[in-house]
Parts: sequence; structure tokens; C-alpha cells
Amino acid sequence: MSPVSRKRKPKKPKNRQPGSGSQSGPESDPLLELYVELERPFADTLATASPIEAHSLGGYLLDLWDTQDDAGRQRRNELFYAWLDLAEDRNGPGAVPMLRALAFLIDRPEMRRDAETLADRLVADGFTEPEWAKHPVTVTALHRYADAYGDEANMLFEFTAGNEKVGLLALLDGNIFGGTVMETGLVEDPAAALRDLNEDAQEEGLVLDADADLTGTALDAWEGLDASLDLPEHMVDEDFGARRWVAQAWLRTIIELADETEEESEDWLSDEDYAELDDAEAGAAPGTRPQHEDTEAAAGSLDGEIEALRQEQIDEMAARYVRETGRGSASELGMVKQILGYSWDYDGGRLTRVSPVKLDLISETLLAEGGLEPVDPAELTAFLHRWVDWCAPREELSEHAVAALHQRLNGE
Repeated sequence: MSPVSRKRKPKKPKNRQPGSGSQSGPESDPLLELYVELERPFADTLATASPIEAHSLGGYLLDLWDTQDDAGRQRRNELFYAWLDLAEDRNGPGAVPMLRALAFLIDRPEMRRDAETLADRLVADGFTEPEWAKHPVTVTALHRYADAYGDEANMLFEFTAGNEKVGLLALLDGNIFGGTVMETGLVEDPAAALRDLNEDAQEEGLVLDADADLTGTALDAWEGLDASLDLPEHMVDEDFGARRWVAQAWLRTIIELADETEEESEDWLSDEDYAELDDAEAGAAPGTRPQHEDTEAAAGSLDGEIEALRQEQIDEMAARYVRETGRGSASELGMVKQILGYSWDYDGGRLTRVSPVKLDLISETLLAEGGLEPVDPAELTAFLHRWVDWCAPREELSEHAVAALHQRLNGE
């Protein structure tokens, strides 16, 4: 079940940032050096039927450019268009597969179109079209295994690309940032990956969700990959960023297909939206450059609005708990609001989600270690039993799942 994105990946350049350093001539241009380094591996994919290798190389390239600093998007845009210039000027056999891979992977529609247009022109001029680029990537099946509480979900999406079958694996941890993909990658043998998932599910108590919605699951995985941007480096391996680019691009084919078939659908960010993001990352509104004080004031205003909404929802849910249970002591209300605050801040706003892991985090880390005034352990356990019973119908938990939570609280 191991993703194959690491295969035949060029060595990462040492102490080198693409497009940085001296520009005195081709020999000292790091971007050109990187292009030359990747040109042959891309050319080697011309005859392959599967897009895995070319997409993996493209993900590696985009991850090199993805600095994740304030100017990250703008810098990546500049490098992207400099790369297109190199592809057009050098006219090597690797140019078209490079452009096709980048056009598939890059997240900005205008940039995808520009890469496709240049690739089309090169093909019209006689350059070879990659075999893998002649066929669309099409989703054919979804297998989603999850526990009853939202702690864990293992997803395998099956695709076809021409006559090739490809799988996309995404393993999601529901207790990190409200749902974060911790491992992802393309697999060459979806059938073998599915057998591994079945074995893992039996060992971990996960159940196949036969009614899983394809588009909704793809969105969950896409957002979980987005959340992984905030993970500390030690929690993922060095190639994870490259695999994230590839996975999100494949998932985008599912989501965009759903958008095309729905009468009223929300589009992905438009070119104008991306332009505004570029300006924001550069510290300016579209067409202007606001004063630093104005930027700080706007950020402070937004933070204030979010905090007001947070407090409103916590107060509303706490009032509902008191109204429905009749328990409104200061101690009880304090514990309720603390849990709701934790759920807003760290569990993606899922205020009433309860699970074995979440209960452990709340009782051991949040409450028992000073999140509130000192609470008697027996009082805390009794409250958590009541909290589970109140949340269970809202989360549509089965009697068996609820009983398992009570047993967990009792230390059984």
C-alpha cells in the first residue's frame, strides 16, 4: 500500500533555491540547472501509459517552489512562468511532458491554461505528446473505511487513465485540526491497496462506509490535505509536500466534475480571486498598496468578528445544554464551555463530536491539567458521562458506540 511517488526522484539540490542566486549566465542560473536536471526524467515518461511518474516529478518541482512564506504564491507564479519560458526556448523532448504535468497539477486556472496552450503549440510543431497525457484521469470507485466517531478515515479512490488503473490513498486523522491527511500518495495497484485497507480495517475496528458520497469524501480529503500545510515538519516525511500537490490535483478532477453536473455549484477560485490573493500576500489590495496600519486594522477587525462568532456559538450551545439537561451550576457550565471552546479551536468546530481520543484529550490535557478550576476526578467523570449522552443523538451514534464511550470513561 506504499505510495510510489518517491520512485526515480532527483536528488534535492543542496543549499539552492530555484530562481535565486547569481544570474550572470546559464551556468550560474539555478532555475536552468534544475530544468536541465529534470528534463531527462520527464522525457523518459513519454512512452509510459501511467501518469504516476510524470505527476510525481511535477509534484516534486512544485514543492520546491512552494516556500509557504508571505510571498510564497507570488514567488511560485514567477518561477512557473520563468519555467514556461525555458520550456519554450530549449525545445527539448522533456518540455511537453513537463508542461502537461504542471498543467494538471497547478491550482490556478489561468496558469493551467497557459501551460496547456504552450504544450499544444509544441505538439503542433512536431514534439511528441506523452502517451499518458492522451487520456483523461477518471474516477471509477471509492472505498472509505472509518470508525464510528470521526477519529480516523482511510480512503482509497480508484481511477483510470487510458487502460491504466491507479489508486489514490489518503489517511485522515480526525483529531488534528479537525481532520488532517497524514499520509497520501498514488498507488500502482489499487487492488493490492484495497486488500491492505481491508486488513487494516479489521485490525483497527474500522467499517466500510458503503454509502460514502464520492464528492463529499473527495472534499474531506482535499481539505485534510490543505490542513496538513500547518503540520510541523517532523510529523511528515520530506516528500509529503510533493505528494500533496499530486493528490489534490487528482481529487480536483472529482470535485470539478461534480461542479459541472450540478445546476448551482460553487466554482473553484477564479483568476480574479487568485489575483486578489497575490495582492494580499504582497501586502496590497487590488490596484493599491494600503498602509501597514490599515492592514493591521483590517486583520484585527476580522479576528474580532471570528472571536465574536466563536463566543456566540459556544454560548448558544451551552444554553441549549443547560435547558435540555436542567444542569446549570457554575461548575457544570464551566466544563461545558471549556469543551465547546476546545472543539471550536482544535476540532474543526465540531462542537458535539465525542470519541475515545477526544475524550482522552479533554480529560487528560484540557480539564485535568488546569483548563478549569481544579475539578474532582469523580465529578469530571460523571460530567463526561452526561456529556456523551447529550451529544450522542446529535452525532447519530449507535447504542454500541455510546456504550463503548461509557466503558472508556469507566476505565474498562
